[in-house]
Amino acid sequence: MNQCSLFKDKIPFLILIIVFTFYVITYYPGQMDHDIRQQLNEARHNIYIGHHPALMSWVWRQLLFMSNSTAPMFLLHTGMAFIAYYNFMQVIPKSTLKMAYPLLFLIPALVVFSVFVWKDVGMAFSFLLAASILTKANLQLNKLNGWQILLIIVLFIYGGSVKYQGQYVVSILVIWLTITLFPTLKMRQVFVRAAVIYSLIFASITVINVKLVSKQADSHSWQFVKIFDLTAISLALNQPLYPEYMKNYEKYSFTRIKELFTNQRIDEVAFRANSPVARCQNDAQRQQLWQYWFKTVLKHPLIYVKHRLYVLGVTLSDNQYLSFKIGYCPMNTPIWKCKILKSKYFVTVQVLLQELTMFKWYLPLSIAYLVFGLTQWSRQQAAKPLVFMNATGLMMVLMLLFLSMAGVQRYIFISAVMFHFSHPFAYMCLSSRKTNKKN
Repeated sequence: MNQCSLFKDKIPFLILIIVFTFYVITYYPGQMDHDIRQQLNEARHNIYIGHHPALMSWVWRQLLFMSNSTAPMFLLHTGMAFIAYYNFMQVIPKSTLKMAYPLLFLIPALVVFSVFVWKDVGMAFSFLLAASILTKANLQLNKLNGWQILLIIVLFIYGGSVKYQGQYVVSILVIWLTITLFPTLKMRQVFVRAAVIYSLIFASITVINVKLVSKQADSHSWQFVKIFDLTAISLALNQPLYPEYMKNYEKYSFTRIKELFTNQRIDEVAFRANSPVARCQNDAQRQQLWQYWFKTVLKHPLIYVKHRLYVLGVTLSDNQYLSFKIGYCPMNTPIWKCKILKSKYFVTVQVLLQELTMFKWYLPLSIAYLVFGLTQWSRQQAAKPLVFMNATGLMMVLMLLFLSMAGVQRYIFISAVMFHFSHPFAYMCLSSRKTNKKN
């Protein structure tokens, strides 16, 4: 191999370094909102509550010596993403594809959210890094060594801990790990071993949360999902369907609930200090809420499903983090700049950027990738990452259908990440299929 070829092989990695450097310099130390600010305070004071991911806050605390800000977690999450990039690029055979791969991070659906130090980003990038290690092992036909297995398990526990739905989404990745570790096993045996590994990971997540969060500080966030569902059903029937302890709450008012409630989230009804719906105060009330919710959903399944589908639809279509007034020109803006802002070309770009952040356009393609990967399973190793990455993203969509207390676009971030990062493997499967047809 001559020097020209060696340099050409290094160009994609040089592009990756340039993109990484530009990204970090541009967005350092990461963006913050109310939730992130609360988590940072928990890390600073070593006090963890159940509503925020305790393990993420604890890890953040260990890194505060670097900077008493969002910077350590921003660098950790960004570092995981770019190491995943590096791993994926090592198994992409075509140089032009390699060169374009780092530019994925410029896709609006990815860059808009990754700059925030959210738990959604932490889960997505920890699972992405684990997926990159598994992909490398699959495509290079190498066995995972002990350190790689340990790192994958740690990433599974971290990702499963930082987001409530993550503890269920990780089950897909556990199956992928099991197939990689035991490639000769039949699928029934794979599922048995995967169930054992998953049980250990789930138990680890539970133990960590119990150890870090005191009983008094545990908010039992699942209750807000149940309150969300009961409120939606109550308003649809114009009839208060709540356990008795909620109706006896001193601030309870069905009229006020009607005024405050929106099908997009439960915050105003149950989160605020002056909210009209009471939170559970003890185990007896939590049990009562669970039983009442179950009975109500069984009695009104169509209203429940309609509500859940609406919330998921909002999640898939929301663009609140790239919301700007199309064609708007602020006061005191130079005339030349206003002409650009109001031009049909610039307006078209703005509309396109907003649309490209919505996962509703990618969901059918992600399903298609999954189905296509399954058809290529026995023919091409690239089918494994194509199947499991999209299955992971779709599993999150499924979890959000039933386990979400709001329709928020960032919840679906992992689905966008897994879909976009799987493009090269769809291309590899398609290229292999065309080659086999010619032969």
